[in-house]
Amino acid sequence: MEERSEYLSAKPWDLRKLRDLAMEVFSSIGTEKSRQRLVYDLLNALKTNDKNRFLWLILKNVNAAKTENYEKAKEFANLLGTLQFEYDAEKNFEKIAYAIVMGIMSAESKERGGSNE
Repeated sequence: MEERSEYLSAKPWDLRKLRDLAMEVFSSIGTEKSRQRLVYDLLNALKTNDKNRFLWLILKNVNAAKTENYEKAKEFANLLGTLQFEYDAEKNFEKIAYAIVMGIMSAESKERGGSNE
C-alpha cells in the first residue's frame, strides 16, 4: 500500500491551480496582517506535522470567504478535497500545503486596490 501512495504524486498543474485559487480566495479575506498571522499558524502546523490543524485553519478561513468570493472559494474547497483524497501521502500533503501557503503569501489586498499593505 505504501508503494501505491508514493506512486501517486500530486500533479504540478493541480498544485499550480491550487496556489492560484488560494491567491484569489485569500485576497478577499482579512488584512495583510491577518494573512501573515494565518501563514505563521499554517507553517507551525506544517512544522509539527499537524495535518488536522492545518486543514481546520484553511477551511475556517475559506468559509469566511464564501460570502464575498463564493465561486472561487467553492472551487478552491473542491480542488483541495479532491487532492486530499487522491494524493493522501505525507510527501503530497506537504506539496499541497506549501502550494496553499505560497498562494496566501501572494494574495494582494482587495481593500487597497490590489496593493499589499
